[in-house]
Amino acid sequence: KQRRLAEIIATFRRNMLEKLKLEVGKTHLILVDAKSKKSDTQWSGRTEQDKSVLLNNEPIWNATKSEKEEIRIGDFIAVKITGIT
Repeated sequence: KQRRLAEIIATFRRNMLEKLKLEVGKTHLILVDAKSKKSDTQWSGRTEQDKSVLLNNEPIWNATKSEKEEIRIGDFIAVKITGIT
């Protein structure tokens, strides 16, 4: 029973990793929802598909105001996925 469960979990993780790899290079609109729990230099957010995303805590370009702004909770930001963890 334990061996079968371990096999199912391993298969699930392999399949999920393959799906996540397909997202690298794509751009998603995310909602910034919190500071990262693991790092003060990152924010966390969610895509439209409710996938978790981490982004660096760097000012972003606001085309409307033609200037850079700090990221805040509640911001919607278009981000390009550069890697998976």
